[in-house]
Amino acid sequence: MNALLVCTLLALIAIARCATANCRASVTSVYNFPDIPYAKFNPHLKNDPEYLALVDQLVDGTCDPDRDAGQVCAVTPAFGSGLSMLKNKLLIGLTDRGPNQDCESLCELDPVKYSEACGKSGKGFPVTKFAPTIAKFKIRPDGIKVKEYIMLKSLSGSPLSGISNTELDDTPYGPNCAGGPLPYDPNGVDPEDIHQIPKSGGLLALVEEYSPSILLLKKDGTVFARYVPKSIASMLEKADMKVYGEIPDVFKNRRKNRGFENLVVSEDGSYLIAILQSPMGDRDVPEYDQNRVIRAVVFEIKLTGKKDEPAKLRFKKTFAFEGSPVSTYFRNTVVPADLKYSAAEYYDEYSFIALERASGQVKWFNINWKMATDLSETKYANNLKLEFESAGTMSLEALGVMPAMKTKVLDTYEGAMGGTNNFKGSAKQEGFVTKGNKFLYSAQDNDFGLENNPEVMISIFELGRNLGGPTVCSRPQAPKPPKKKTEGGLKFVLKDQIVLSKKFDEAKVEIIALDDNSNTLYSANAADGRIDAYRRKPLKKKPLVSFSAGDDTGINSVDVCNYMGSTSGFIAAAVEDKTGGPGFLLILKPKFVNGKLEDLKQYRKFKPSNCFLPDAVKWSPDCGYVSIACEGEGADVPGGVLVWNALTDTVNVASFNPFDDKKLRSELKKQGVRLWQNPSMPSMALEPEYITYTMDGQYAIVGLQENNAFAVVDLAEAKVTEIKPLIFTPRYVKGYGIDASDDDEEINIRRYPKVYGMCQPDTIQLFESGGVQYIAVACEGDAWGEEYDEIRAGDIESDLGRNLAPELKALIRDDKKLGRLEVSYPDGYNKETNTQEALFHFGARAFQIYTLDGTCVVDSGDWIEKIHEKEFPHIFNAQAGEDEDSMQDEFDSRSDAKGPEPESLYVSVVKGRTILFVGNERSSTLMAFDITMPDSPIYLASISSTKTDIPQSELFEAGEQGVLDPESIVYKDGYLYVGAPVASTISSFKVNVSGL
Repeated sequence: MNALLVCTLLALIAIARCATANCRASVTSVYNFPDIPYAKFNPHLKNDPEYLALVDQLVDGTCDPDRDAGQVCAVTPAFGSGLSMLKNKLLIGLTDRGPNQDCESLCELDPVKYSEACGKSGKGFPVTKFAPTIAKFKIRPDGIKVKEYIMLKSLSGSPLSGISNTELDDTPYGPNCAGGPLPYDPNGVDPEDIHQIPKSGGLLALVEEYSPSILLLKKDGTVFARYVPKSIASMLEKADMKVYGEIPDVFKNRRKNRGFENLVVSEDGSYLIAILQSPMGDRDVPEYDQNRVIRAVVFEIKLTGKKDEPAKLRFKKTFAFEGSPVSTYFRNTVVPADLKYSAAEYYDEYSFIALERASGQVKWFNINWKMATDLSETKYANNLKLEFESAGTMSLEALGVMPAMKTKVLDTYEGAMGGTNNFKGSAKQEGFVTKGNKFLYSAQDNDFGLENNPEVMISIFELGRNLGGPTVCSRPQAPKPPKKKTEGGLKFVLKDQIVLSKKFDEAKVEIIALDDNSNTLYSANAADGRIDAYRRKPLKKKPLVSFSAGDDTGINSVDVCNYMGSTSGFIAAAVEDKTGGPGFLLILKPKFVNGKLEDLKQYRKFKPSNCFLPDAVKWSPDCGYVSIACEGEGADVPGGVLVWNALTDTVNVASFNPFDDKKLRSELKKQGVRLWQNPSMPSMALEPEYITYTMDGQYAIVGLQENNAFAVVDLAEAKVTEIKPLIFTPRYVKGYGIDASDDDEEINIRRYPKVYGMCQPDTIQLFESGGVQYIAVACEGDAWGEEYDEIRAGDIESDLGRNLAPELKALIRDDKKLGRLEVSYPDGYNKETNTQEALFHFGARAFQIYTLDGTCVVDSGDWIEKIHEKEFPHIFNAQAGEDEDSMQDEFDSRSDAKGPEPESLYVSVVKGRTILFVGNERSSTLMAFDITMPDSPIYLASISSTKTDIPQSELFEAGEQGVLDPESIVYKDGYLYVGAPVASTISSFKVNVSGL
């Protein structure tokens, strides 16, 4: 039995067993380092007066809980500056330069106690003879057990110090910054990340911040080579180790205490990458202060076989990537200078995992440098022009530099997509190591107890996303059907209607959007390739202005920026090229004179080469981004999501190409994501339909209609990071029934065994209730056609020669039951036994509500059909046609297909209650539900505004067709506005809520 079938048959019971990732991480356990006196790993400190002074501050042998923030503790060493795993599975912890204090901070803390720190800029070293040290340890169920300590040593065997090297570093002082400056030490190091070099006999590489440097060590801790920027080498000529000035000199411009903090060593030991902690440049210069450029240098590792210098490095290239926009951090006080990259680890030949952190939040990214520009061959090689010119507002690509590409794989912030449910640590995560693709160990450094920090803490994360980047999330279980509660108090009253055509399905209107600040309604006029602007209240037939996108174009969607900022009131449009070329994004700027719209001017036009047949377009909540669903429906072209970054004025198309990977492709199939149009190449089969955003505006949630899934797009990186499958509605459960036949001439909503409805979303919208974000979904449904997936259930035996499951055999052979139902023939088919073991039909005929983690909290099931049965029985599962038949003549004609076909929806707060408005495409009805409690909706009201007993041809001739096919609905100020393409009408309904 194939994996898809197994999962789908278990979908409502234990589908999680088939899942490999839920796309959210959790902390499974936390371990603290034990108290360790410095002298235990630095035996030369045993009788050191400075160290003994710290020991005297202990209370009963442990840290004084009442010590002030400027004091360190003699038994809480900072072995969290770096973390790595050896081949024998022992972990390596690493201290930095040792306990230190910031002189200015000491003075601010207590200008009396720390009076000698006042007026000084630099670092105080409470134990000046401290030697940075490696700890090898294991994590056992009963805690951390240290196996060995290795002090870093010079060639002569003397312990290295943590004292600054040169005047380019922090000025060193003694304890509490007392006295005069200490001499600079060419043997001083500030280690930050460490990895063993594979196939080298135990050699280690580490990076440090002072020069900044790359150090090569023997397994006993002896540093036999130090690589520094070219002009720094002569300053370290007295160092007791070999010093090579082979790092490009541009790296000497690193900010103080912001040198190399990340190290990658390849799996085969052939190269290493050293990465700066933060952007470079003088923060007093605004352009430098706002830049987010992180530079890295790549060296080839050459094993020499020589005892005194067993390895050498040879320069290969430099590259850069950009730190995250500060807006992606949940604390709005973060500035670009706060961004710190603090650890890295090899992932594959051209990518690594890197830890980025800022106040209160930590992120891990997969960074792929395969296509990154070699900066050493550009005009930016030995200067900071790249940092200056980008200035945080211009992308590196716009400057002709291809950056390494980032994909987020983990976030400690609970509210983030890909976040962590129960992380309790701080942002001071400075080392990590991964274990397979499932676990990540992260070390929280403690600065030797400064600022009352506790012991170094190791948190173990069970990952939700793949370390490789894009992830397929697990399919959620279907919830229990809701209780069908009904409440009065809401009423629809038709107020105004614009009739734009008397021709059936001319589509003079598709999507509508409202400008909250100007009483303007914008309409996508697909028929004429135009954007039309109308007075909204009351609706006026004549457009205020129109904008043509040009010949051979179609305006498929339109949206308005309703955020008060530089683009407030601007219009975004998704434009189709009807000659077959890629579509494009238009940004229009409205011109108002005395409050009246006078003109629409083109502000931007973007036509990337890979956005075909664009569908929905949406502004993000803060108008920082515009996204288009590049659907590519029905064509042999890839799907994608166009993202315009308004800050950098750049466009990228987030593609699905990574999901063509064999493992991800297999996971998509295993989770039931439908790919039948092109199973071997998901990038060609995934079809974006509609877009909504998380409330922070950092992620787009994209409906993949034919695929029955959501995609999550990280807007800052323009990357598809997750695909979240949607549920299958079990038609055998009470409340989830269906009228499956158009041949019985009656309403017959009933349950069927082994039959499942596929939501296949059209309109989706994010909303908040009770502080939780939800996604409301209109489950319209769509098929690729007979060539790929569509067949009537009754033809499966005769046309496909398949066996039928015993429970289905009689039902499928009866056209008054399941025989006429249009289903997907690849889904539910067991190839091994040539048996159709389950039926999956298109469109769940419902609305569904999901949380951001993909949990389905409600599926309205057969409720919408039940409402039609009660309130509109004469047009039950009917549709409008352009012939002499009325809608009543079409009674039950859509029961074999997608029924009433919920297509559009809109969520708004009305009188303090969260109301969901639903537009049903085929029956052309509108409904309202109270979803203040999303898992317990309440039906409020519905309306059919067309004359159902008169032939459609007569209605169109008279211009009285009403609302047919409510494609787009929007609520504002007590009115519901409806765009109907089949009728080519725009309507406004007064929503009376006096009874709520």
